[in-house]
Amino acid sequence: MKTINPKYTFEATEILNQFWINTKNDGLATNRTYDSLFRMTVAQARLNLSDVIDEEIVTQVMNSLSLMWSQYGKVAKVIMNPKELTYQVFYQVLKVTKSGMTIYELCDSSFTEYSVAVDTGRVYCIRYYYYRPDEIDV
Repeated sequence: MKTINPKYTFEATEILNQFWINTKNDGLATNRTYDSLFRMTVAQARLNLSDVIDEEIVTQVMNSLSLMWSQYGKVAKVIMNPKELTYQVFYQVLKVTKSGMTIYELCDSSFTEYSVAVDTGRVYCIRYYYYRPDEIDV
């Protein structure tokens, strides 16, 4: 019998942390919920027979918790995958401009036109593509 000890991806950890911060600020979570959230993702990964805890597993757990809280009249916002958010904004920018851009121009354009930021003001485009410490503290 093999024991599954799944490992977290960076994105999964970021999404879980942001989800916990939002639910704590909304009064739905406590400090004990933080550990429970991570234990639930490990359990979900084991149910899926997965060695990696990725965005899909994290989304399953967030949806389960949101459903549970909704039965008590509470609403928890599910955090969007930062890569998906960045992709969607990039797509919108390119669709409007109808011309090619470098990734740096695309990031700059996305920030100025769409204010790409997730709840805490972290701009994921910079984290995934390039980092300019003079403009933003990630």
